[in-house]
Amino acid sequence: MNLQTDTGAMRLALNVKFLAIRLLGILVRVVPFKAFFLNSSGMIIGLFLMFLRIDQWRAIKRFARHTGSPLPSLLYIVKYFVQQGKDGVWGYVFCEAPSVLDQYVTTQNREAVKDALAEGKGAILLGAHYGPAFYAYILNRMHFDVKGLFDKYFVRQLHNAGTLVLKPLRSEKVMFLNNSGVVLVSHKNEKHLVEHVRKGGSVVTDIDFPGPAGQGETIPFFRLSICPHVFLFRLALKYDIPIFFCLFRNVRQGGYRMDFIPSGQYSTPEEGFRRYLSRLQSQIEEYPFMWNMIPRFFEWS
Repeated sequence: MNLQTDTGAMRLALNVKFLAIRLLGILVRVVPFKAFFLNSSGMIIGLFLMFLRIDQWRAIKRFARHTGSPLPSLLYIVKYFVQQGKDGVWGYVFCEAPSVLDQYVTTQNREAVKDALAEGKGAILLGAHYGPAFYAYILNRMHFDVKGLFDKYFVRQLHNAGTLVLKPLRSEKVMFLNNSGVVLVSHKNEKHLVEHVRKGGSVVTDIDFPGPAGQGETIPFFRLSICPHVFLFRLALKYDIPIFFCLFRNVRQGGYRMDFIPSGQYSTPEEGFRRYLSRLQSQIEEYPFMWNMIPRFFEWS
């Protein structure tokens, strides 16, 4: 009974959330200053979230001190939640009205990915929980044959949301992972993934959190040691598949730019993951507020 009640409450909350997203998607089509409208909405939502998530303040403050931020703790917390509000609004509303917002979301070095796909090698695209969560949609609109790898818990939430959930995330473009976020659920899914990439398709996922224990050496990340994600790097080495890091940057005009960054040469999966973490850490050091894993960072230790 309690499980049914919890599921019903979660379904209701998610449908209310997606109904609000639909409403913003309708409004953004008609308002004249679209970037200003979304950023203002995001700021309001971010400040509201800040007081709903007071339990995260201590972890965010600790991360600011750990990384040597010169900002006062409260200002750091405010900037974090305001940015999270903006990223959330942009990410969801872009999925509702992509043709209206395309001009505000640009890409850099996309030709390198297109060339890799044209050569039939496929491509593995590694993102992070950094910025708005719409890069899979961007790749889809660029006519890449893309599949997204998602944690089972995340996908279960989407299916519980009911009819208002964003349709592309409930399609055949989703592949399931186990709750560690790295190992495919079955050999059948693993085979399907390999076949998809070797036919010139692309795969996108986030790996900015520790891999499962027992995967070899640990990798330093902001002075912590985390277990590496090796599966996709091992796959890339075995089948000569190019890997690109996908990271967002703010654009002053009010939108975002997604950079496709070639991974460069590496000889082991651990070295590949180390390259990924090094690039991600430098971007977080430059502008930390877009990384939504900050409240969970010290749980990893």
